[in-house]
Amino acid sequence: MWSKVDIVWFIPTLVSLSWINREVDCCMHSSGVISLDNNGYIGILIGIDEGVAENQELIEKIKEVFTAGSADLYTATRNRSYFKNITISVPKNWSDSPSYDPLTSERYDKSNIIIAEGREGLGNTPYVAGIPECGVSGRYMHLTPQYIMDPSVQRLYGTAGKLVVHEWGHLRYGVYDEYPRRSRDPIYYTSSSGTVEATRCSLAIQGEWSPECQVQNGEPTTGEEDGCRFFDSWQTGGYSASIMYKQFLPYMMHFCDSENNSDSSGMVHNYEAPTKQNVQCNYKSVWEAVVNYINNDVQDGEYLGMVVFSSTAAVKSPLVEMNDTQRASMLPLSQVLETLAV
Repeated sequence: MWSKVDIVWFIPTLVSLSWINREVDCCMHSSGVISLDNNGYIGILIGIDEGVAENQELIEKIKEVFTAGSADLYTATRNRSYFKNITISVPKNWSDSPSYDPLTSERYDKSNIIIAEGREGLGNTPYVAGIPECGVSGRYMHLTPQYIMDPSVQRLYGTAGKLVVHEWGHLRYGVYDEYPRRSRDPIYYTSSSGTVEATRCSLAIQGEWSPECQVQNGEPTTGEEDGCRFFDSWQTGGYSASIMYKQFLPYMMHFCDSENNSDSSGMVHNYEAPTKQNVQCNYKSVWEAVVNYINNDVQDGEYLGMVVFSSTAAVKSPLVEMNDTQRASMLPLSQVLETLAV
């Protein structure tokens, strides 16, 4: 049973932490039910598995990882959302601590994020389980204690903050990877212009083919089974998306977007690449899928208006109380506006 203690911390800004009283906070949200409160996500429950050895430093490292993730999420969503508060559920078999408060409705099996030993064959690889379809939240995010505690393990996946954003994309928004999954997705494809391109997003990411690739006129003629690989350049910039491609690349910061809405060519979605995101999300960019999630984050009875800011402000929709009818009428507009708090 995970019914003894918990820890809650509040992130009022992107980097500083302050403690809040559990009795005050308990009624803000129900166990493991995430919601958006003034652009900040609340109700996030992190559960530590009872098989994890007691270690107070683990709790502090969890805070560090998700505080960094909050800052990177704020950047990835173009200054629109961050982690506002998170509850950590500590196993009953850990010792008491004055910093712990009794659990109320939280349960380990309702955790959004699980800290537990890795599954066989996956080792310390972070993952999200159970994304049923595009735009539907996954069941939970899994991180190992070794990933949280060991910087050498974290470095395999890039900075911890960007890794959290990548997995949060799966968990919260129901979006998919944009890199070719080994032995399951083609590592290259022929574009509509007739050129052979490495499977990636965005196309602004440069790189080169491995020596195992047989290349003729700049195009590989061998496949992954022959050891052919595309190596992304770590020195060449010009891109900032997509964080659902390879979050560990040095200039990666944003989700990809449609060409009409992108701030630069380095953010434009590659809709031709044979990625799982394209296949499962009908070739939508990640950002378009994220914006669609406004349906879940703005609840009935809350108010939503849409304004476009340029040199002047233009009201595209007045403030209205949300219900099923209003939500359906506003969704097409939300897909093309960049001013939503997602």
